[in-house]
Amino acid sequence: MPDPAVRHTRSARPASRPGNTPATASAAALLLLSLQAAAETTPYYVGVGAGLTHVSNLYRLSDGSPQSSDWVGSASLRAGLDQVYGRQRLVLDAAVRQQRYRRNRTLDNSGYSLSGGLSWEAFEKLGGSFNGSTNRSLAAFNPGDRPSVAERNVQTTDQLGAQVRYGLAGAWQLEGGVGWLRDRYSLASYRPYNYRQHSGNLGVNYRPRPGLKLGLGGRLTRGSYFERVVAGGIGEDLDRKDVTLSLDWEPGGASSYNARLGHARTRYGVSAANDVSGMTGSVQWNWEPSPKLRLSTQLARDAGQDSSSLFSGLIRTENNRSSTSVRVAATYELSAKIALNASVLNTHRDLRYTSNLGQAIDGSDSNRVLSMGASWTPWRNTQLGCQLSHEQRSSTSTQFSLPYNANAFGCNAQLILR
Repeated sequence: MPDPAVRHTRSARPASRPGNTPATASAAALLLLSLQAAAETTPYYVGVGAGLTHVSNLYRLSDGSPQSSDWVGSASLRAGLDQVYGRQRLVLDAAVRQQRYRRNRTLDNSGYSLSGGLSWEAFEKLGGSFNGSTNRSLAAFNPGDRPSVAERNVQTTDQLGAQVRYGLAGAWQLEGGVGWLRDRYSLASYRPYNYRQHSGNLGVNYRPRPGLKLGLGGRLTRGSYFERVVAGGIGEDLDRKDVTLSLDWEPGGASSYNARLGHARTRYGVSAANDVSGMTGSVQWNWEPSPKLRLSTQLARDAGQDSSSLFSGLIRTENNRSSTSVRVAATYELSAKIALNASVLNTHRDLRYTSNLGQAIDGSDSNRVLSMGASWTPWRNTQLGCQLSHEQRSSTSTQFSLPYNANAFGCNAQLILR
């Protein structure tokens, strides 16, 4: 399981009413820009950002349904710290966001994110990290295996984690840690999906030479949908066990590789029909054939509810039996200040919905996201960018996964002073 501290939070949905918050943020950006030449590089940083995006299908409704397009804007303020103290490194980052919708004003909201981590070394063989984060933003409108809603639903995710590493004889290293996570939703119909879990992992790594690491580890996760009504009371508990082999390899030159292969088994306390087990794994190849071009290819498969978090950012759910994702991304630098990017992500999921009467219904869906964009860095610490994206979902059963198409185009600007 990846460290909760390094898991990326979901990007805020862009939004704005002309002449409202984004305009204020733009004025602040121009003011900070005028002071940029005098700014000195320090461990501290502060920044502002603003964006405006048009979305063709805001609520991700099915084809043939009345679809709502809208202009959505955002404004943000960010501050942080990145400081080294001897062998220790402290990283803190905080951001607040305002989102405004031109037509669907009931969705207007404020969000935030706060993350921090401490990497430490007591002596040559002993080290580790502590980390935590909290994030608040609008949840996905049509996640694909939960109620599709067209109203404001705020998701809050909190995480804490700790890892400890100890060097054994030769190239061997022992590693272990603990983690905690909680997901909450503001909408009453989503309270059965409020979730918390705690986990522990233990493994051994082998580094025969620089740039090569082999690992064998296990993880135990215990979770609970603590507000769900089930037979006999409230609360659906689950246990998940993982065993994983891993490889990190940097042979030198233009390529690097990451791979894992394992087995996962999930058991539920009440809804035994949702029990699942299967092979898990991933392969990632990063290639830089030239200083200007970077390519990344990822293939992953997971079993159980964690499968939604591979690449697509879909909501965690026990309905996911398994998922397979393929992602290809490329970045090309036209010049020192201009860069182009493009990516394609395809995720296929096998799903199962279990009714209150215990009836299980199987199905599947495929989600595809295409995006391309460009960024411009006219001055140090200043970036402007635009992005075009297309989302598409097909489904074998509209009973619990609704198909849709959506397009989005937007631009944003940010300035960070150190």
